[in-house]
Amino acid sequence: MTLRHILCVAAILGGYTAGAQLRPTAHVDVETRLGYYNYSIDGDALHDRNGFKCDYLNVALSGDIIPQVSYFWRQRINKHIPSDDVLAATDMLYAEYRPSDQWQFTAGKQALAVGTYEYNRAPIDIYTASEFWGSLPCYQFAVQATYKVNHGNDAFTFQFSESPFRTPEYNDIYAYHLMWVGHHGPLSTLYSVNLIEWRPSHYISYLALGHSFSLGRATFELDLINRAAAHQTFLFRNCTISADCSLVCHKRLNAFAKFTYDVNRTNTPADLTVLPGTEITTWGAGVEYFPFDAAGHNLRLNACINYAHGHNADPSADFLSNLLRINIGLTYKLKLL
Repeated sequence: MTLRHILCVAAILGGYTAGAQLRPTAHVDVETRLGYYNYSIDGDALHDRNGFKCDYLNVALSGDIIPQVSYFWRQRINKHIPSDDVLAATDMLYAEYRPSDQWQFTAGKQALAVGTYEYNRAPIDIYTASEFWGSLPCYQFAVQATYKVNHGNDAFTFQFSESPFRTPEYNDIYAYHLMWVGHHGPLSTLYSVNLIEWRPSHYISYLALGHSFSLGRATFELDLINRAAAHQTFLFRNCTISADCSLVCHKRLNAFAKFTYDVNRTNTPADLTVLPGTEITTWGAGVEYFPFDAAGHNLRLNACINYAHGHNADPSADFLSNLLRINIGLTYKLKLL
């Protein structure tokens, strides 16, 4: 699916809008992040990873079919589409029905209802991430129901989805998710319990606890994800901890720092995200600069540095022991229609 095809669909929907009694709407957004990367381990450059790259080039089409029914479609233009998965580059493609202010129902390809703020942030807005974040495929076909209470400050979601660990040999495995999103003064929460089938009739469970504290210009996020399979239920033996602090120094300047810790001290093969034998810590810091008032936060420059130490059992992971990464980039988001 190319940008031209998506714009043609948007034009058809826009033309239909003019004469339709229900007046569906269509919005087209384009966003991209590109920049320069420099990776090194103990001072030795990783030439295959270094250089200029486009991390994301996304096109999104969204709107309302009728006031109670909306749709969303986001396509990654720079992602390879294998012949056996035509929607591999489609992050989200779903419809949402809102019969009341309290209830909403969603069906289609969407983000998994897994808690923590790191996991639920848009990938284009993350500069450094935990091993867990980079290893759990986020977008799967699912159906979900959400119920809101307390004037919308608390929302409870149940989701039934494909397993993110399905393979061509095991395509019919599934996952179950229950998530609570809360907003209470300076504290917000993203909690979930998840039961995920990694092989037929074999499950791994997640307890995901995300916390966000807002104090003036500062925001602090603290996340914990504990993972456990059958006969292995000990806390902190297989988990991920993430802490993120950001400070609005000026209307055009944000500073941030981040810490992540991934560990798996078990010998079970159930965890396909953080492999057994992994204990890796990353530290990162950087700035975001928004050069033009007129563009708001739709145009930004970033510079960040990350360092990892420990051991990662996955040699193809983004962060390995004693790895230093420097990134200077540009992100822009455009509303075309």
